[in-house]
Amino acid sequence: MPINLIVVSVFLLLDLVSVLYYFRLHSAKRFLERTYPVVLSAITMIGIAVILNEVPGVPYFFMIGSFAVLLPLLPSYFVMNRWAFVGTLVLLVAEFVYAIHFSGEMLFPFIQAFAVGTLYGIPNAGSTGLANHSRENKAIEVRRDIVQIMMGVILLLLFYYLDVFTAAYSILILIFAGYISGGLLLGRKHNILYKALSTLERPDALFGIGAIYLAIGTAIIVGFVHDAHFIMIGIAALFIADSLATIVGKNFDGIKLFYNKRKTVSGTIAFFAAVALIGYPLVGYYSIMFGALLALLESVDSRLDDNFTIALAMVSLYAVYLIM
Repeated sequence: MPINLIVVSVFLLLDLVSVLYYFRLHSAKRFLERTYPVVLSAITMIGIAVILNEVPGVPYFFMIGSFAVLLPLLPSYFVMNRWAFVGTLVLLVAEFVYAIHFSGEMLFPFIQAFAVGTLYGIPNAGSTGLANHSRENKAIEVRRDIVQIMMGVILLLLFYYLDVFTAAYSILILIFAGYISGGLLLGRKHNILYKALSTLERPDALFGIGAIYLAIGTAIIVGFVHDAHFIMIGIAALFIADSLATIVGKNFDGIKLFYNKRKTVSGTIAFFAAVALIGYPLVGYYSIMFGALLALLESVDSRLDDNFTIALAMVSLYAVYLIM
C-alpha cells in the first residue's frame, strides 16, 4: 500500500511543532545537551532497524524516525507541561495506528523505540537518571514490591494465554495508560489517586519515575525478545524475582555479599530461585543458568537501575541462546 503523502506531511508538521516547543521549554544555553537525546534516539533506532532488517523501505524508516524523535520529548513534557505531554502522546498513538495500518510489522519497532527514546529522554526530565534511589524505608519497599509482583503475575498470564502479538499490544496499552495517568496526576498532591500512588514512591524520586523505569525494562524485553517463553522469564526476573530479592533481603537480614554490602546472600538466592522455578516449565534446565546469571548481575553494585540492567541482560542471554 503506498504511503499517503498528505498524512505524512501533517505528521511531519506536528512533529516539528512538538520538537520546537520542547526546545522552547529549555534554556537556549543548554541546546546541545537537550539535542543529543533526540539525535541519539533517531540514530539508534534507525541502526537497530537496519541491523535487525526489520523495516525495509523509506516509509518504514520515516515512521521509526518519527517515533524515535518524539519519544525522548515525553519525559520532559511529563515533568514540565502536562498538556504538551498529552498532545505529543496522542500524536504518537496516531502515528502508530497509521504505521500499523501501513504495516503490521511496526509493533515491535515501536516498542523498541519507546524503550530507546524514553531511556535517552529521562535525564532531561530533571530526574537523577538511571540511578538507584534510596531504599531505606522498608514499608515503602515492601508495598512497591508487592504491587510489582502482582503486576508481574498479570503480565505472565497475558503471555501464557495470549499469542505474543496480542500480549505485546496489551502491554503497550497498559504502559501508555499508566504513562498518561502519571503525567496528568503529577503535581496534584491533593488528588486521592496521587496520594495513593505516592505511597509507592521513594522519598527522593520523581513521582512516576519508578513506573517509567519499569516500563522501559518491559519494553526492552518485549521489543527484542520475540519468544513468549523467554519473555515470560524476563518478566519473572524484572517483576517477581527482583521484588522477592528486596523483600527477603529487607525482612530476613542475613549475611551481606562480600562484593556488595548493600545486598544479602538470602536476597540473591531468592532472586535465583524465582527465575529458576518459574522458568523451568518454560525452558527446562536453561532456567537455572538464566537464574544464576541474572541473580549475579542483580547483586552487583551499579549506578544503573536494575530494571534496565536486568532487561538488557535478558536480551543478551536470549541472543546467546539463539546462537547456541
